[in-house]
Amino acid sequence: MLVLPNLAFKVADVSEVITDPLYVMSTAELVQWLNTTHPYKSFQERAGQTFGPYPRLAKEVQRRRMDGKGFSAWEVKGDGEGKYEMLEVSGAEYRPFFDALSSRFDMPPRPGLWGQVSNEDPYIIKVTLEDPEGCD
Repeated sequence: MLVLPNLAFKVADVSEVITDPLYVMSTAELVQWLNTTHPYKSFQERAGQTFGPYPRLAKEVQRRRMDGKGFSAWEVKGDGEGKYEMLEVSGAEYRPFFDALSSRFDMPPRPGLWGQVSNEDPYIIKVTLEDPEGCD
C-alpha cells in the first residue's frame, strides 16, 4: 500500500499476521501435518498432485520434541541430521519436498525467476490506518 506524501492519518492498529501455519504449530500438530497428504497450490508446477506423508521426518520431529519454529530453523547440516537428509532421497528428489514446504504459506505467490513462487515470510505486519479526527 502506498501512502500519499503529507497525508494525515492515525495508526489505529499494528499486528503480526501469521502466514506460515507450520511456524506456529506445536510438536503434535507438526507431526500430524507431516503424517498427512496435502495438495500443492494451484500456481505450483505440481498443481493437482499431492505431497506427503513423511513418516520418518515426523518420527524425528516427535523424538526431538520440535515445534514449528524449531522445524523452520532446522537446517541441512551435511551430517545426515538435517530435515532433508531425514527423507532418505537423492538430490534430484528433494525438489518435490522443497515445493511441498513452499506450499504451506498463505500469502499469494510472487513472480520468481522461473514463474510464480511462494511468499516465504512466516508473518507480515498489518498496519490499520484511520483518518485523524478533525482533519478535513
